[in-house]
Amino acid sequence: MANSSSRFDPLKNSKLNESWQRSEKQRRRRIAHLQLLASIQNFFWPTSLKFVFVIYVSALATSVSYFGFQKLPSAVTVSVLLTQLLVGLRQFILFLLLRYNRWLLEVKPSILSQLWFKAVSLFSSSLPNWFSGNWLLPSYPSPPQLRQTVNMFLSSMEPCLSEEKYEDVSRKAESFLIQEGPILQRKLHRRALMSRNWLAPWWIEYGYLRCRMEVYRTFMSAIGPQVRLTDHWIDSAALIAYGSYQYLVHKLATRELPPSASHGVIPLEMKYLDYITGGCRVPKEEIDSYHWTPAWKDAFIVVHAKGRYFKLFMHDSSGQQISPGNLSDMMQEMFRESKLNPRQLDPSVFTYLPRENWAQTYKMLVSDDQNRRIFEEISRAAFVVHLVDGVETFQQTLDCLSDSQFQLWCDKSLNIVVNTAGYMYYCCEHSHCDAVLLASILSDFCLIARTKLTTPSGKLDETKFPRNTHYPDYCELVWKIPEETFRVYEEAKREIGQSPSLKSRVCLRKFYLDRSLIKACRMGPDSFIQSVLYWAYFRKHGKVVNSYQPATLMYFKGINPIFPPHRILSQMEYLK
Repeated sequence: MANSSSRFDPLKNSKLNESWQRSEKQRRRRIAHLQLLASIQNFFWPTSLKFVFVIYVSALATSVSYFGFQKLPSAVTVSVLLTQLLVGLRQFILFLLLRYNRWLLEVKPSILSQLWFKAVSLFSSSLPNWFSGNWLLPSYPSPPQLRQTVNMFLSSMEPCLSEEKYEDVSRKAESFLIQEGPILQRKLHRRALMSRNWLAPWWIEYGYLRCRMEVYRTFMSAIGPQVRLTDHWIDSAALIAYGSYQYLVHKLATRELPPSASHGVIPLEMKYLDYITGGCRVPKEEIDSYHWTPAWKDAFIVVHAKGRYFKLFMHDSSGQQISPGNLSDMMQEMFRESKLNPRQLDPSVFTYLPRENWAQTYKMLVSDDQNRRIFEEISRAAFVVHLVDGVETFQQTLDCLSDSQFQLWCDKSLNIVVNTAGYMYYCCEHSHCDAVLLASILSDFCLIARTKLTTPSGKLDETKFPRNTHYPDYCELVWKIPEETFRVYEEAKREIGQSPSLKSRVCLRKFYLDRSLIKACRMGPDSFIQSVLYWAYFRKHGKVVNSYQPATLMYFKGINPIFPPHRILSQMEYLK
């Protein structure tokens, strides 16, 4: 551990450590008070607290003039009931308005949708607070009629199958409509009636946790050498770690972030954002589990360099967040120590394996209590920052995403990677996040950092970040690797290097990172790739086929609400 007069060991019972523990309790109480205030605001939304007070005073004055001061308790009771009635009436009208969802499927808003937008804007004049609109959002739509689903499936399959195969599929579809289909459809409708989002739990369990392939990850690159945050890559790492913690942990916990609202007025489901930090998948033999702790409670991150892992606390002895300057000093010391004495075996390699293989290795590792505690620390950390050395070009950055380099803890909900070339990217375990969200968060923060948080000469602006006086020192998380794990490690490296699925994803990642063509077309990466497939099919067969376009829409209640809108007509018209 590095020596510094301004730092203290958080694992020892020193006076500074006692002061730090007291400040941590005060910080948690302060966040709890802010969350309580936000809950009160959410209870009255879309009516602001100021307007609620005005309504209450007006109702009280009217009640007093009617009952007189002799019956003041009755006047207070009536005014409270009248205020709640008016606020509740507005909420109920907005609740009914938000049940309309035809606007989601329209390329150009119809007259009815335009009138609906104006009505929603009228009844939700104040922008929602964080999570304000969650309880007003409609439940996830019930599944469509079985015949409609089967007909769309057949029309989508017809151009893709030979005549004989299509006839065979049609016979099986008709048999399904008569036998198993109606029974399953009734069970599905019953599930939809009894839950707010009948799809989300299945999506998480069967789409992700039960999948036995490698973990699916979302990559989003942000910055190249031409637009570095600072002139030193570790300073940039400290700045991005500071901003990500403040944005995704502190402000999210205190509900200070402005919520997403379509057209500025329609509230969107925001609960799933809590799971971006402080979460981690835990490998199991049949189905993984997901460990999540609110990141603001423990308030630390993990830094990874050269196979070594360090725990870094994010608050000082007064409860203030540690400045980028202090973070940079500690990260440089960590990297220097790691470069002098790197670890030959890095357990992050195992997270790239298919889940069955990783589950067996995980069971072997956690048989030691020290390793088990390290896994728990990584799971509870807000995110993991990876410092990658020896990367000087964009092509080498792409190679780091492939099977030739290992630096990610793939099970972690959020990884932040910074390399010596100046490139940064977020990597998120996909079950609770999507690339569009990562791109938005990273782009917004980098724009602020380049314009407001650094000097024109490329240095950290120390005037914006006063350095902390007394703050916890970092501590290393030291693995105890059994001898049999070394053999598994070498086999894992060979298996990952030969993985065709991983190599195929690398091609897509390269495409995702080079976004100039996507920006020119003004569409997202998924839409672009789907359109390319449509164009290729149209050139070969001379027609455009029907298709579902999966999309993440946050309009419906649930952690990860996936809704397949029928964008068929708009796609066909656009491509033609």
